[in-house]
Amino acid sequence: MDNLTKIKLKKHFQKEKAKKFWCELCIEVALLLISIAVCITIMYFFASFEVVNYLMG
Repeated sequence: MDNLTKIKLKKHFQKEKAKKFWCELCIEVALLLISIAVCITIMYFFASFEVVNYLMG
């Protein structure tokens, strides 16, 4: 293999690594957002439940 081919392959693998990194980062961020949304939903649900109990009581 000549040097040019080696350089091309190296660049290609660097691109693939970067792409994989961004994909994993996107997945991490998505999971984080989902967990935050779930927490907010649960808190909102319990808060409204407390308000209803307070109004009824």
